[in-house]
Amino acid sequence: MFVQFTVVKVLRGAVVAAGIALACASTQAQTPAAAPANIQDPPPVATGAPLRLLAPLPNEVSAPTPRPGSAETGKPAAAAKAADAPAVPVAVPAAPAVAGAFALPPADVPEPVTSEMFATGIPSASSPPAPVVSAAVPAAPPAAAPPATVAPPATPPAVPPPSPKAGVAEKPEKTATEPRKLTVIVAGDSIADGIWGGLYRKLLRDKRYEIVRKARNSSGFVAFDWVEELAEIEEIKRADAVVFLAGTNDRQSLVRKGKPRYLFGTREWEEGYVERVVALMEALKARNIPLVWVSLPIARKDEFNKDSRYLNGLFARAAAQADVYYIDIWPMFADKDGQYSAYLPDADGRNRLMRDNDGIHFTPRGYEMIADVVLEKLQKTVPAFEQAASAAEPNAASAGARKAN
Repeated sequence: MFVQFTVVKVLRGAVVAAGIALACASTQAQTPAAAPANIQDPPPVATGAPLRLLAPLPNEVSAPTPRPGSAETGKPAAAAKAADAPAVPVAVPAAPAVAGAFALPPADVPEPVTSEMFATGIPSASSPPAPVVSAAVPAAPPAAAPPATVAPPATPPAVPPPSPKAGVAEKPEKTATEPRKLTVIVAGDSIADGIWGGLYRKLLRDKRYEIVRKARNSSGFVAFDWVEELAEIEEIKRADAVVFLAGTNDRQSLVRKGKPRYLFGTREWEEGYVERVVALMEALKARNIPLVWVSLPIARKDEFNKDSRYLNGLFARAAAQADVYYIDIWPMFADKDGQYSAYLPDADGRNRLMRDNDGIHFTPRGYEMIADVVLEKLQKTVPAFEQAASAAEPNAASAGARKAN
């Protein structure tokens, strides 16, 4: 685009130069001089004929080529001077707009272009267009980018700790002085396993206790070694108390130190049986683990009750000698006449089914009654459980006050 604009501007300069030369020629024409004989007048231009435009003028105008038959010698001074001047076409009166002419785009020129200039120097539409010269402009080398500067990482602004909401009490943080859980191991036969279930349900939501289940069905002291069994229990190392009940399956003969079997209830049988009971009590006492021994309950059958009374007497005497906590649950599940009853009043005074269909075991509600008595015994006699119970009383009082409000 820049090159085209330059060419147009050069052409306009040539037109202006031609106009100036034309004016000079007109002045010389008014000077009286004899016209050379070999120069013929240009043919007249018809007024109505279309004007044929001349080719665009070059930057430099050369001398006209002599016509055939013209003399080249003996020219007058005026004719020689005119011949030395560049050939300029004869001015033609201005004619109306001719088809095929084109208008140049406006540009800033020193003098206005007249109609005579357009009549003599504007190329016609039929003339071949002037070649467009494209000037190759060398591209400037790209500027070298400045070296990138790595900004140091911005330090994040310090975020202040959130302020506590108005009216909302903050939770106290846990400290290392909080009391640990109290571990209770429940061991023995199938009735002991039911007592474990009662304690577990009672203390399920109380995070102060861990109730460990280590009972073995059909076990006892006749055909099972509970001293060795408890020694192999991993939780015995952190136990805070052991709850034990056995004897339901011990109404059978006893083998003592590889000797022949001793019948149930004989002196030899009793000596061997009490020896095993005391060995268990002493083993736990040596570990400084409190032991709560639960007696056998009343049953539906009288023969079973007779054997159970006999075994409970052995347990009570051994517990007294070994300083073991003993709980007698026999009267808890007897009626006002001291007889077996499957239905008994609960803590609210309503009769509930407490015994299983076999007349020996209990329903879940009956096991929970035993669990209440065992937990009460621990909280009143074992120091660690006493402290846990006393610490829970203020919390229970405050919870009751909040509920009342």
